Amino acid sequence: MANPTIYDGTPIAISGSTPFGYYDLDTQFQSDGPKVANYCARKLGYPVMDVELQDLNIYACFEEAVSVYSPYVPLIMTPLVYDPNTFTPRKGIMTRYAMTMIRPEFYGLVVVSDLQVV
Repeated sequence: MANPTIYDGTPIAISGSTPFGYYDLDTQFQSDGPKVANYCARKLGYPVMDVELQDLNIYACFEEAVSVYSPYVPLIMTPLVYDPNTFTPRKGIMTRYAMTMIRPEFYGLVVVSDLQVV
């Protein structure tokens, strides 16, 4: 049986250590990666128990979590709105990526021009 590599509590730099390298140039991701690796190892029992994961395994999961789940985290609920025809209470959910449509007459068109002017 092979000797498993045990996590030693000193994660390596995350740049170049993720499967797809989506965030290799993202400074926030780079600084959070080692913190996430240490957090996950502690949640798994390190240093009391041997954790047979390496920081590379945790970085791969961190990259996937940021890529897949980040659009769903910052959800904002709209205020309670009553349908004017049925008086049914309705709520909407917004993210920075999209907004649900409650009723089309509640939304308007916003035109933005001259974005170079501050």
